[in-house]
Amino acid sequence: MFLITVLCLLFTTACRQHDIALEKVSHTSEYLYCDKVFAEKRKHIVELNEILVQTGTIDTLEDTLARAAVIHVKGKELMLNLVKASHNGDDFEEHYVGGGYQLDLKYRHKDEYNSVNYYG
Repeated sequence: MFLITVLCLLFTTACRQHDIALEKVSHTSEYLYCDKVFAEKRKHIVELNEILVQTGTIDTLEDTLARAAVIHVKGKELMLNLVKASHNGDDFEEHYVGGGYQLDLKYRHKDEYNSVNYYG
C-alpha cells in the first residue's frame, strides 16, 4: 500500500503543469523589430505602458528576417521562435518555442480607436 501511495505521489508531481508568471515590462526588446505588443487589457498598454508579450522580427545571419516573440520570466528576457502560424480572416494563431517555454497566441485583428488593435 505504501508503494502505491508513493508511486501515485510521484506520478502527480511529475505530471503537474507548471504555469509561469510573465513579467510586465515598459519597453520593447532591442533585439526585436516589434510589430505587436500584448497585455492583459488595452488600457494597460495605452495608459500604463505595460507589456507582457511582444512579437515581431529579428535579423538573422542569412540576410532574412525571422518571426519571434519576447517574454520576460524571472528577470530574464527570453526570445521564442515562431514555429507555426495560421489565420482565418481576422483570427490568428501563432505557436512560439524557445528557452524551454512554449507560447500559443490566439488573437483577432480589429480596427478601432483610430488604430489597429488585437484581442485574444
